[in-house]
This record gives sequence, C-alpha cells and structure tokens, in this order.
Amino acid sequence: MITKKRATATIASTVAAAALTWFVMCSDNGTEPVSVNSGHIQKTATVVHHWKFNAVDDLQHRIGEPLSDRWIAWFNDPPAHMCYGPYTTSITPGSKVVNYQLFFMVQDPPFHYPDDKAVSIDIYDATNGLVVDGRRIYFREGVENYGDDYRTFTLNYDQIDGHEMEFRTYFHGTGQVSQKNVTVYDESRRFDAVKDLHHKIGRVDGKGWSASVHLDDPAHMCFGPYATDIAPGLNFVHFLLRIDDLTGRNDKVVTIDVYDATEGRILDRKGIYRQSFNTTTSYQQFTLLYNQIEGNWIEYRTFWHDKADINQTAVTVEWHCNPDTGCE
Repeated sequence: MITKKRATATIASTVAAAALTWFVMCSDNGTEPVSVNSGHIQKTATVVHHWKFNAVDDLQHRIGEPLSDRWIAWFNDPPAHMCYGPYTTSITPGSKVVNYQLFFMVQDPPFHYPDDKAVSIDIYDATNGLVVDGRRIYFREGVENYGDDYRTFTLNYDQIDGHEMEFRTYFHGTGQVSQKNVTVYDESRRFDAVKDLHHKIGRVDGKGWSASVHLDDPAHMCFGPYATDIAPGLNFVHFLLRIDDLTGRNDKVVTIDVYDATEGRILDRKGIYRQSFNTTTSYQQFTLLYNQIEGNWIEYRTFWHDKADINQTAVTVEWHCNPDTGCE
C-alpha cells in the first residue's frame, strides 16, 4: 500500500477571451478566414477549469529522480510507482479525460524489448479503494517518439464529488521512462449561445440567439468562445439550431465550422440547408468532428446567409478519442 502525503495540485484555469485583443471572422461568403484587429471584445468566454499535475512538483515517487520539468525512472531502477498522487479532492464531479505525457527510451544498442511492458497507468479512487481505469503500455507503443517527443496516453473515469484521486504510473523495470505531467479535462462541455459566444449580428430570442431576414445582414451570428481548455484529441461538436420556416427554396441558411484561431485554419465545416431541418418547433443538432490540439484557441462558428430566421441555443462538445493511441 502506498503511504500517502498530500501533494499540491497545479490547477489551470483559462479565461479564454479575457486577454484576447483580436478575433477571427470570415469574409462575406462565410468561408474564408480573415484576421481582424478588434479594439473591443463583446464578452469573455466561460471560465472552465482543467487540472494539470506536474510530475516533479505535484506527484509523489517511489523510484527515479527529477530532471528539469520531468521525472525519470532509469534502467537500473526496480519496478515500482515512479509517479502517484496527488490525492486531490478539487476535481469537479462528472466524466473526465485524463492524459499522461510519457516518453520511452530504450537501451542502445540495440533495442531488444518491443513487447516488454514499459509502464502501467491507472486512476485510483483512494476514497473507495478502487482502480477506476487503467492500462499497460508497451515499449513498441512509444519508440516511434525516439528523441525529445512525448506521447499522450489517455484514461477515462467518472469523478465522484469529494473523492481523493490518484493518477499513477508504475514502472516495470525495463528501459527508461520519463513523465512530464498528468492533465484532467472535462469530457463534455456546453457553451451557451447567449452567454458564452460572441456575435456580429442578431439578438437574444427566447432561449437562444437569433438572426432575422428582416433585421440582419449576412455575418457570423455566433462565434467563439476562444477556449483553450478543451480535451485534446478528436471531439464531436454539436450546434443546436432552429429554423422559422421549412417552405420555399432549399437555400443554404447557415455554415457551421470549427476554427483553430492559433493555427489560423478551419478544421471542419458544413453547410446547413433549409431541408436539413425537419421541424420548426424544436432545436436540431448538427455535428462536426475535429482534432483539438492541446492549448490551441478554438472557435465554433455559425455564419448566417440571410435566407431564413435562425435561432441558436448552444454548442456542445464531446470528447471522442485520442488519435495518438488509436480510435475505434
């Protein structure tokens, strides 16, 4: 049994648009990205926490030693937990994505151990005394990152309110392994169209934000939130939209996209037509899929084409998988 002491967690809080001095918009056709200086921002994005635990400062160790910002288990270290803890109770309840940043180095020359276990990672609920998720990682899964390139390995669990959690890395005594951190993200997010997103046109309308053919010109009715704390990996993005009228021509009424404002590129995009809707009385979900890069500013944008009255109530984001280690 591991004797625990309490480690201090480094809790990262991101106010996505607070320091933003620019925003990204499209040209009049809603498809080409253009960077525009802005003297003001309409609102800040929702503050959402993720929890980052540095392997050296925030976690505890049975073997190994620190090297700069990483913790290393060496060739001659015995099998044991190289990192464990931090026994935190600060993570909010709900479904979580947990990323372990690891780097493997093998004995040189030659590399003899592709099928040897490098480490086992797990999530341990210290309150209940239960392992809630875990997996073994073999050297063959990490050797492609030879050099100073860390690879992310992902686990998932449901956080119970107030439970003490450990994120553990067990070294199997073969090769050399280093770890930088463990980061915990919310598995799903919701951005309210009125409170969390920005707008070039439109107004509050019931439970959402609407644009009207009688009042507005083509432009982004919703964009933002410039979030930087979305769980890395493939994410589904659901735009919740409602239309006022299903009759008439099958015009393109909006274009939805996911825009990486850090790299200046569209990651996925879809045109939504009048006949894409099947009702005028409730919100309908339209979905995109994109790969979130850790820490990049992200926007979920709705460009309105002045063909029908459209109301948007929210954008929801659901983490799908980590492409580094395989997606089904």
